[in-house]
Amino acid sequence: MSFQDIKPVENADFYIDLAVKKAKKKASALKEKHRRNPGLEREIIITTCKLECFTSLINQKFNEIISGFPSLDSMPEFYLELFKTVLGYGEVKKSLGSVQWASRQVTRLKNRIIADIKKAVSVKQVQTLKKEFFGRSTSVIKQIDKHLRKIEEARKVMRSFPTVKTGLKTFCIAGFPNVGKTTLMFKLSGSKPEINSYPFTTKNINVAYIKRGYTKIQLLDTPGTLNRFEKMNAIEKQAYLAMKLLAEKIIFVFDLTETYPLKEQEKLYKKIKRFGKEIIIYLSKEDLLKGNKKLGDFKKKYGAISSVEKLREKLLA
Repeated sequence: MSFQDIKPVENADFYIDLAVKKAKKKASALKEKHRRNPGLEREIIITTCKLECFTSLINQKFNEIISGFPSLDSMPEFYLELFKTVLGYGEVKKSLGSVQWASRQVTRLKNRIIADIKKAVSVKQVQTLKKEFFGRSTSVIKQIDKHLRKIEEARKVMRSFPTVKTGLKTFCIAGFPNVGKTTLMFKLSGSKPEINSYPFTTKNINVAYIKRGYTKIQLLDTPGTLNRFEKMNAIEKQAYLAMKLLAEKIIFVFDLTETYPLKEQEKLYKKIKRFGKEIIIYLSKEDLLKGNKKLGDFKKKYGAISSVEKLREKLLA
């Protein structure tokens, strides 16, 4: 699922100015065409045009906001939970509902005012009704300014969500930073360009694919943390939810070259075991440990794999 194509949402004044300009332009074209009509008749035609044009553009833009935003109720579970964690489900849903409300209010107001305009008996009466429409309709739109800003804030955050295929067989690669997770992804996928980086705050989550014939597996590089969920930063929460909701299996990468103390790595490993998923242990940087007794002891204890080819075969089996 990708959120890259959601269009920017502007503030209330932007939409008001845009609609007013379009209405004036359309009305100017009508003035010449109806210059010989009686004053009241001409005023009714031109004012009606302005109101219709203003309302049409507001409805168009607001409908684009609503239809262009992903349906919160039909989001895959991973994205829905991520959305709730990072943005606040209720607030954004309320903001989208407010945009729909404003669109309907402006339409109802336009219909009522135009009905009154058609019954007007003087130019002054038409002008008074026109003033009422623009005063009340712009007031309605300004009322939802904070909601428009909230939707735009949500859009910016959602653009940073990782683009993962929630229906694809997925394996998460876990472990502390700098233990060789990304290098392992490069080697497993066999093609550097297939790995894309999706920024989220100052870090990123990587997505890669292993393909063989009709078989395709998705790999997610997930940073490890010993923090409780409420203490995690945004990228760590993404990783947690990916392992909990997307991963069929988890590849846990150990590094015995002491980038991080082994006890800390084992603590993280035990934490990830709580997800109840099958875990495949991969030992990175084995070439730096030749002749080291703890290498053999570790492999015996955990049944660790250190061959990329063996790991790939296990994933594709």
